[in-house]
Amino acid sequence: GVHKIKAELEDLAFAQVNPEARESITNRLSFLRQEGTDIVDKIIDELTELLLNSGVDAEISGREKTRYSIWKKMQRKNVAFEQLSDIMAFRIVVDNIEQCYMVLGLIHARYPSVPGRFKDYISTPKSNGYSSIHTNVIGPLGRPIEIQIRTQKMHELNEYGVAAHWFYKEKDSVPIKPGKVSLNLFKEFSEIIGNSSGADDLLSHSKMEMYSDQVFCFSPKGEVITMPKSATPIDFAFAVHSKLGETCVGCKINGRSAPLQTILSNGDQVEILRSNSQSPQPGWLNYAVTGKARSYINKFIRKNDRNEFIKLGRSILENNFILENKQFHDKLIDPILKQMSYKSRRSLFFALGKGEINSEEILSILLPKKSNKNNILNINNNKNKGISIKGLKPGVAIHMGECCYPLFGERIVGLMTEGKGVTVHTLDCATLERFTDNPELWVDLTWNTKNSENNVGRINITITNKRGSLNTLTQIIADLGGNITNFLINQRSTDFFQLSLDIEVNNAKHLNEIITGLRTNLSVYEVVRAKENYN
Repeated sequence: GVHKIKAELEDLAFAQVNPEARESITNRLSFLRQEGTDIVDKIIDELTELLLNSGVDAEISGREKTRYSIWKKMQRKNVAFEQLSDIMAFRIVVDNIEQCYMVLGLIHARYPSVPGRFKDYISTPKSNGYSSIHTNVIGPLGRPIEIQIRTQKMHELNEYGVAAHWFYKEKDSVPIKPGKVSLNLFKEFSEIIGNSSGADDLLSHSKMEMYSDQVFCFSPKGEVITMPKSATPIDFAFAVHSKLGETCVGCKINGRSAPLQTILSNGDQVEILRSNSQSPQPGWLNYAVTGKARSYINKFIRKNDRNEFIKLGRSILENNFILENKQFHDKLIDPILKQMSYKSRRSLFFALGKGEINSEEILSILLPKKSNKNNILNINNNKNKGISIKGLKPGVAIHMGECCYPLFGERIVGLMTEGKGVTVHTLDCATLERFTDNPELWVDLTWNTKNSENNVGRINITITNKRGSLNTLTQIIADLGGNITNFLINQRSTDFFQLSLDIEVNNAKHLNEIITGLRTNLSVYEVVRAKENYN
């Protein structure tokens, strides 16, 4: 319904942004007109005569395409003005769908068609409900023209939007009614809004739906599913139903098994294979393109990460109770929920697992006479502990590089950063390569041998995805004197978790001992020290 306003705004902007191109196209359009008589009228007269002679009473209108749309197509296709085959467009409006195809046959019988320029949006409407037949022919007077054929009801919907649907009851047999398609489109946007985490997320996902070329695929039952180009079976599954997308484990395309990352083509028949034990995988984001699919996957990832933090928080408390030779039950924390301002056990476990609270705060209430304070397993995000390093002037702020996580005992160097102080790096840190031409920023540093503060090291670890694996992991680290300060699930598959852990240790040797201890456990597939930031 805003097409007319859009065209006027585009032309006004075109005149300001590129007046030379606009004037050139204006002159060429004028040249096409013969002796002051608009060629459009002559073509309308010839088309009207053709249809009346065959007993078809139709409303025919024509126009030259706007200057901006002509210029845009010239740029997109990298062609000259004379090479365009649809500078003039004509619309033929008839009474019913049967006449649409009858008119198409008459036109193709009279005029040569332009190969590759035929589109049937009646049998397969666009996702926004648009229905019409488009064809390009070498028309009357030898001019290349575009012809659109539609019914009056289609014309009203195409021109005035979804509102027109409420004024007409569709009696013709259309495979997918425009009103139904439009309502489905609104439903998809509602789902995107519900699954988006913020305004930026919503805008990004909505743009995917509104500004994209289309591909049409079929379900095994023959239902047409419209998606953007580059869509994959993951997008198809979520387009059919969110539950189908969430439980998708594989697919068949045209009867043959195919990977979920396969890019779909027009006319593909897609069958989705599902399992109730399946759930959305973070890796799906690498090849899902529709806003609906990506919003559902992101929503599940956020929910899943929360569940993992809850599991970790509970595991921390349970292990601390084991250290005190006591048995832990979830109901033990119920009396302290109100005292600590938490509404539920899960919210407290989540805060503990994410490092928002310290386990000592809880244990000081639940186990006021705990015997082994040094063995308390904890998530602690305090990064501002004092670290003693030689080579710095008193009062200079220092920060541990989050690209290499230097540890006591390793060879280190400092980089001066304006407004930040000195950032400490290991001597083999890749970040230092960017500052080889700035020796004035380098500061020679060594660890103070009397340093009594712990450092934080980062490890990347892959563990088996089975019950108790996380619990085993945290117990090994606690037994070896480590303290988890940060926790991130990088990827989760059917068989494995890939995690990044920040661990508070005494020195580099201590971290290596923890890595060695983890490698001896059957639940651990791989563990290495990280040398880059995962943010």
